[in-house]
Amino acid sequence: MQPDDLPTLNILGQGYWRIRQYSGVTRVFDRIMAINPGSPEAHFMMGLADDIEYKKRDAYREFQAVLAADPRYPSVHSSLGLIDWRENKFEDAEHEFRQELQNYPSDPISNYMMGPVFLEKNKSGEA
Repeated sequence: MQPDDLPTLNILGQGYWRIRQYSGVTRVFDRIMAINPGSPEAHFMMGLADDIEYKKRDAYREFQAVLAADPRYPSVHSSLGLIDWRENKFEDAEHEFRQELQNYPSDPISNYMMGPVFLEKNKSGEA
């Protein structure tokens, strides 16, 4: 593999993600970002790795970098919404889930999470 083979590095990083070796994810996507600092894929995967390791600020920063590179990147708004939900920022979470659904109406995470959002707002019929 060539040191700057971005597609292969991306697959390698996703492989580490699937087997839950998050330190491998971080190493690979750090390498991708050294080659292509604006890579939305790398920022997204780093955000997921940071989130799984309870590094909320780092995850949020990575997801914001994704949005700066590609405002319609799939699953980034739902990922931000999940962070907001866990932080009891229900209005912010709802906004993020709605953004995701505006771009991707069949997004399973945002569709599912709108139920708890409606329950939080005492709208059980809509939930």
